[in-house]
Amino acid sequence: MRLISRCALATVAVALVAAGPAAAKIPPQKLKVVVSPSKAGTKAKPKAISLTFNPFLAVDAAGLTAIDAVPFATQIAHVNADKNIAFNLSAFPTCTAAVVNHSNATCPKGSQVGAGKASARALGITQSDFVVKAYNGPNKHLFLLVDGKAPLSIHSVIDGVFKKSTGPYGQELYFTIPPELQQPVPGAIAAITNFTTTLAAKPTGKGGKSYVETIGCPKSKSLKFAYKGEFAEYSTDASGKILIDPATGDLQAPAKTTQTVSAKVPCSS
Repeated sequence: MRLISRCALATVAVALVAAGPAAAKIPPQKLKVVVSPSKAGTKAKPKAISLTFNPFLAVDAAGLTAIDAVPFATQIAHVNADKNIAFNLSAFPTCTAAVVNHSNATCPKGSQVGAGKASARALGITQSDFVVKAYNGPNKHLFLLVDGKAPLSIHSVIDGVFKKSTGPYGQELYFTIPPELQQPVPGAIAAITNFTTTLAAKPTGKGGKSYVETIGCPKSKSLKFAYKGEFAEYSTDASGKILIDPATGDLQAPAKTTQTVSAKVPCSS
């Protein structure tokens, strides 16, 4: 993570003092998924698609009040995709997390498989300038490089790993949110309010494969997706300051909460 400016630190300090006491719950988790084209391929003839996955929080006036009142951060994100969605990881070059973090411009051509944007809120301030780049990693990993400039300068990599899923889902992407995105400065707990990533439909992999393809459309004519967020929720005192553990001097251990949401995307054979 890059250093932040003194001005940004001052803004954070003022906001910390001004925060109100905890009096609300984490706003509802939402999910939007776009698959294009909607006409699906088959196992014999897979079809290249672009897949946009957008988990977000309801951030109307009530949602913003809730975020500001209850400091919380996403720690783990689970992304589940329909079993008719195929990910061709081995068909694309890979780039390690270290290279993505320190010199992503040197990643092998073709290893960047997607892009997106994000926003987060901490201490009453929303930052919406985050740019996301997705890189195919070794050993079934997908790395999301997150860069933001103001009010905080952020440069961080979210590590995702593909796992076999259950039920109507074929694959799960298990993302671990790094500490610097959960707490970018001491005492400032950041809630990710919106995160959009599009994996592009580019048949540039080995054998003309795309990173993501459809291999069928269920009888229901809907592709199923799900998102589960695991949150760390911090307690505050009457003035809105996060409680400190007197034994360690660190923030009190947060409560663990989760929200799960699903989405259906129309498809045709």
